[in-house]
Amino acid sequence: MSCHDVEHAEFWFLTDVWYCDQKGWDTWVVTCKDFDGNCVGESEYYHYKSDALHCARGYLYSDRCMHMQVERKNGTHQYVESV
Repeated sequence: MSCHDVEHAEFWFLTDVWYCDQKGWDTWVVTCKDFDGNCVGESEYYHYKSDALHCARGYLYSDRCMHMQVERKNGTHQYVESV
């Protein structure tokens, strides 16, 4: 499934890339959030971090969000990209 197949709002504040290590998941997640941190639409799940980053950057560079925040696998902050 392409990251653009999931329904989202026209615009949101932040696209968050994070790792879910909950038993049975072990996957990278792309979650779109509004200014208050509330989820917008459904999160998207990827086996590889590179695929999640590709999706998140697609949103960022298509002007659908203002920022992309990326976490490491252990949950610590890695970096932020902005347009």
